[in-house]
Amino acid sequence: MRTRVLCMDGEVVRGETETSSLSRLGFSMIPDGVSAEEPAWIALGAIRQVELPGPPAPGAVDPREAAGAPKVMVRFLDGSEVRTYRDDAFGQDGEGFRLLRWSRDLQRYERLLVPLHTLKGIFNVKEWPAAVAPPPLVRVLPSPAQLEDRLPDDTQAAVLAPLLPRLRSAIVDLPDADLASRDATVFEAAVGRHIDALLSRIGVQASTSVRQSALRRLVDDAFGFGPLDPLLADPSVTEIMVNGHDSVFIERKGTIVPAGITFTDDRQLINVIQRIVALAGRRIDNSSPMVDTRLPDGSRVNAVLPPASPTGPSLTIRKFSRAVHSLSALVESGAMSARMAEFLDAAVRGRCNILVSGGTGTGKTTLLNVLAGRIPPNQRLITIEDTLELQIDHPNAVRLECRDSNVEGRGTITVRDLLRNSLRMRPDRIVVGEVCGPEAFDMLQALIIGHEGGLSTLHADNPRDAILRFESLALAGSPGLTPEAIRAQIRPGIDLVVQLVRMDDGSRRVSQIAEIVAIDADGPQMQPIFEMIFGELGTVRFEACGVVPNALETMRRHGVAASAELFSESRHLSIVASA
Repeated sequence: MRTRVLCMDGEVVRGETETSSLSRLGFSMIPDGVSAEEPAWIALGAIRQVELPGPPAPGAVDPREAAGAPKVMVRFLDGSEVRTYRDDAFGQDGEGFRLLRWSRDLQRYERLLVPLHTLKGIFNVKEWPAAVAPPPLVRVLPSPAQLEDRLPDDTQAAVLAPLLPRLRSAIVDLPDADLASRDATVFEAAVGRHIDALLSRIGVQASTSVRQSALRRLVDDAFGFGPLDPLLADPSVTEIMVNGHDSVFIERKGTIVPAGITFTDDRQLINVIQRIVALAGRRIDNSSPMVDTRLPDGSRVNAVLPPASPTGPSLTIRKFSRAVHSLSALVESGAMSARMAEFLDAAVRGRCNILVSGGTGTGKTTLLNVLAGRIPPNQRLITIEDTLELQIDHPNAVRLECRDSNVEGRGTITVRDLLRNSLRMRPDRIVVGEVCGPEAFDMLQALIIGHEGGLSTLHADNPRDAILRFESLALAGSPGLTPEAIRAQIRPGIDLVVQLVRMDDGSRRVSQIAEIVAIDADGPQMQPIFEMIFGELGTVRFEACGVVPNALETMRRHGVAASAELFSESRHLSIVASA
């Protein structure tokens, strides 16, 4: 018989079962889409409730109400409740409690199996308490003729908020084959047919705009990412931050603002998260509550579920930017000066090893894209990333990506694994999306044994801290070496550090280009080549520090020259920065 299991983390599992009670192990069933000779087991501790078909009960009201059966209120620890009656179907059964629930929308019974650990209590009542009576479905509205296509957004949201959960729950269980179709057109037509019937049955007169909005939301829930779809389609939104089903923020033009959308509840948010994760062949549940993956378009996704996030599900999406920037575009935007751009261009072509440093959201990946795009086309390029983000237009490039373990805990491929393998792929240049672990040692080895011109990013607040952090990561990857041995390799291994900052107005700028002049027990001694200086009235300027960098010798060996005039002291650019 058909069954639906609601899990504590919000996941809904549908399938077939021959079981009608809960045991100490849980509940046995064969989930939809799984071909297995033996049924699967859902652990008792993970179950919120099990729903099974109930006995037939024609009529518009619960037959037990007319028969005068004793009323019972079943309350759960999460604050929800079920109103039912004490009869032969009511009582403890194994590790759970069984009861019949009347579905007014579907006009039929449902059998519920509820684990004892989810119950707060069972209360006998003479009448249903008014304090816990279901709230009205919608507030009183003007007539549909007055609302036709003129319903304000805030009023429409007030109507849809209580309406959608009931429509979603009722439509899911309707015996209509079209509702199981993976064809969006067929599914949308079926949902449209049933919305009208359901609204009429529950006595709601909704305008065309409300009906169409409900239809759109239900289709988006089934085939898209629900309330996130318009945000994902908006090119001005660069990041989406979901702190819970009722708290969503976005980043637009470098500024974080409320998104103006919410999810119906945690269950809807969890369903969206699981749909996103499933696209990448990954899974997320209460046993594996964290995942870092990407959308098909390359947008980076991080999701956290309870118990790792006790206050509710969390979702962060850093959208994939289709804009391909250039050094000249960065100069025009005020991210750096023309002299800095000219120097960085020569440094990349001259095979300098460059580390791009900065905090979260400072534009490290964007600058790495730009710099890698300046690698000559006659050189073979290998990119290594935890999650594919780089957009490098290069005719001779190979892209490598890490992989997490499968459900059996096997098959992990790390950045370190890919780095070691890349050395056997005849690379001229190696680009690592981000150094954040012991792979720093392997990258350092590659840079000093002939693979010059490497590029990577690293999280740090200034160039000196970037070198110190790189040293610590390299030591973690080579426990047999002393700090002195690592420092002796870092000095020739890293030519330049490009530091990025994010301003208060959301703009990103290159705050400093520096090189290592010495490194000893007291740490690295850095020499700035270019730096950003704050002036009066909220202005900033980029200045050359009057130092001819040692990296010029590396560039000359590879036939690339840079004019010494680039490094003469001058205030060659001034731009206005918001306070």
